[in-house]
Amino acid sequence: LPGETSIPSAEPIPVGVQIEMRDDHIMEKIPERMPFLRDTPVVSTICAIAGAINWALSLDLQLAYWYNGRMGYLVPLYLTKRESIMAAPDAVAPLQLVNDRLMVRTILEPRFSYANAPTQVRCIDGGHQRHRLVF
Repeated sequence: LPGETSIPSAEPIPVGVQIEMRDDHIMEKIPERMPFLRDTPVVSTICAIAGAINWALSLDLQLAYWYNGRMGYLVPLYLTKRESIMAAPDAVAPLQLVNDRLMVRTILEPRFSYANAPTQVRCIDGGHQRHRLVF
Protein backbone atom coordinates (compact mmCIF):
# COMPACT_ATOMS: atom_id res chain seq x y z
CA LEU A 1 0.00 0.00 0.00
CA PRO A 2 1.19 3.55 -0.61
CA GLY A 3 2.53 5.55 2.31
CA GLU A 4 0.74 8.22 4.26
CA THR A 5 -0.86 10.98 2.24
CA SER A 6 -0.16 14.52 3.34
CA ILE A 7 -3.49 16.25 3.77
CA PRO A 8 -3.81 19.85 4.85
CA SER A 9 -6.31 20.57 7.57
CA ALA A 10 -9.47 22.34 6.58
CA GLU A 11 -9.54 25.91 7.85
CA PRO A 12 -12.11 26.35 10.61
CA ILE A 13 -15.18 28.28 9.54
CA PRO A 14 -15.44 31.50 11.57
CA VAL A 15 -18.72 32.09 13.40
CA GLY A 16 -20.88 34.61 11.55
CA VAL A 17 -18.87 34.35 8.33
CA GLN A 18 -20.33 36.09 5.28
CA ILE A 19 -21.80 33.75 2.66
CA GLU A 20 -21.47 34.77 -0.99
CA MET A 21 -23.13 33.23 -4.04
CA ARG A 22 -20.50 33.73 -6.73
CA ASP A 23 -22.04 32.67 -10.00
CA ASP A 24 -25.33 33.47 -11.66
CA HIS A 25 -25.56 29.92 -12.98
CA ILE A 26 -26.54 28.86 -9.46
CA MET A 27 -29.78 30.77 -9.83
CA GLU A 28 -30.28 29.48 -13.37
CA LYS A 29 -30.02 25.86 -12.17
CA ILE A 30 -32.31 26.29 -9.13
CA PRO A 31 -35.56 25.31 -10.95
CA GLU A 32 -33.86 22.15 -12.22
CA ARG A 33 -32.15 21.16 -8.95
CA MET A 34 -34.69 22.49 -6.43
CA PRO A 35 -38.09 22.71 -8.17
CA PHE A 36 -39.83 23.84 -4.97
CA LEU A 37 -37.97 27.19 -5.33
CA ARG A 38 -38.97 27.66 -8.97
CA ASP A 39 -41.32 30.62 -8.39
CA THR A 40 -39.34 32.18 -5.54
CA PRO A 41 -37.75 35.59 -6.18
CA VAL A 42 -33.94 35.55 -6.54
CA VAL A 43 -33.26 37.48 -3.32
CA SER A 44 -35.55 35.16 -1.35
CA THR A 45 -33.82 32.12 -2.85
CA ILE A 46 -30.39 33.48 -1.89
CA CYS A 47 -31.63 34.15 1.65
CA ALA A 48 -33.12 30.65 1.90
CA ILE A 49 -29.86 29.02 0.78
CA ALA A 50 -27.74 31.21 3.09
CA GLY A 51 -30.08 30.42 5.97
CA ALA A 52 -29.89 26.69 5.27
CA ILE A 53 -26.08 26.92 5.20
CA ASN A 54 -26.02 28.78 8.53
CA TRP A 55 -28.41 26.25 10.08
CA ALA A 56 -26.26 23.30 8.92
CA LEU A 57 -23.06 24.99 10.15
CA SER A 58 -24.65 25.64 13.56
CA LEU A 59 -25.20 21.86 13.86
CA ASP A 60 -21.67 21.12 12.59
CA LEU A 61 -23.02 19.20 9.57
CA GLN A 62 -20.31 20.37 7.16
CA LEU A 63 -17.95 17.77 5.73
CA ALA A 64 -14.39 18.79 4.91
CA TYR A 65 -13.28 17.40 1.55
CA TRP A 66 -10.43 17.73 -0.93
CA TYR A 67 -11.33 19.49 -4.18
CA ASN A 68 -9.26 21.11 -6.89
CA GLY A 69 -6.05 21.08 -4.87
CA ARG A 70 -7.45 22.43 -1.61
CA MET A 71 -9.73 21.64 1.26
CA GLY A 72 -13.32 22.82 1.10
CA TYR A 73 -16.62 21.88 2.69
CA LEU A 74 -19.80 20.17 1.60
CA VAL A 75 -22.84 21.49 3.46
CA PRO A 76 -26.25 19.82 3.26
CA LEU A 77 -29.15 22.14 2.49
CA TYR A 78 -32.37 21.26 4.26
CA LEU A 79 -34.93 23.63 2.81
CA THR A 80 -38.20 21.68 2.89
CA LYS A 81 -37.83 19.46 5.99
CA ARG A 82 -35.55 19.50 9.01
CA GLU A 83 -37.09 16.74 11.10
CA SER A 84 -34.20 14.35 10.47
CA ILE A 85 -30.68 15.24 9.50
CA MET A 86 -30.26 11.56 8.66
CA ALA A 87 -32.59 12.03 5.69
CA ALA A 88 -31.15 13.13 2.37
CA PRO A 89 -30.90 16.91 2.11
CA ASP A 90 -32.67 18.83 -0.64
CA ALA A 91 -29.32 19.87 -2.09
CA VAL A 92 -25.67 20.30 -1.16
CA ALA A 93 -23.55 23.44 -1.28
CA PRO A 94 -19.82 22.99 -1.85
CA LEU A 95 -18.10 25.85 0.00
CA GLN A 96 -14.65 27.37 -0.07
CA LEU A 97 -13.34 29.64 2.66
CA VAL A 98 -11.67 32.59 0.91
CA ASN A 99 -10.50 35.65 2.85
CA ASP A 100 -12.95 35.05 5.72
CA ARG A 101 -15.89 34.54 3.35
CA LEU A 102 -17.67 31.36 2.37
CA MET A 103 -17.94 31.14 -1.39
CA VAL A 104 -20.83 29.15 -2.87
CA ARG A 105 -20.05 28.49 -6.51
CA THR A 106 -22.75 25.92 -7.24
CA ILE A 107 -25.59 23.95 -5.70
CA LEU A 108 -25.56 20.19 -6.28
CA GLU A 109 -28.02 17.38 -6.03
CA PRO A 110 -26.99 15.15 -3.10
CA ARG A 111 -26.40 12.13 -5.34
CA PHE A 112 -23.69 14.05 -7.24
CA SER A 113 -21.84 15.55 -4.33
CA TYR A 114 -21.00 13.04 -1.62
CA ALA A 115 -20.37 10.01 -3.83
CA ASN A 116 -17.23 11.46 -5.43
CA ALA A 117 -15.93 13.66 -2.62
CA PRO A 118 -12.61 12.55 -1.19
CA THR A 119 -12.74 13.42 2.46
CA GLN A 120 -10.41 13.54 5.41
CA VAL A 121 -11.03 11.01 8.14
CA ARG A 122 -9.30 10.53 11.46
CA CYS A 123 -7.92 7.08 12.16
CA ILE A 124 -6.88 5.98 15.62
CA ASP A 125 -4.20 3.35 15.46
CA GLY A 126 -2.65 2.17 18.71
CA GLY A 127 -3.38 5.46 20.45
CA HIS A 128 -1.96 7.53 17.56
CA GLN A 129 -4.18 9.70 15.43
CA ARG A 130 -3.55 9.94 11.71
CA HIS A 131 -5.50 11.53 8.90
CA ARG A 132 -6.12 9.77 5.65
CA LEU A 133 -7.69 10.79 2.38
CA VAL A 134 -10.65 8.54 1.58
CA PHE A 135 -12.25 8.36 -1.86
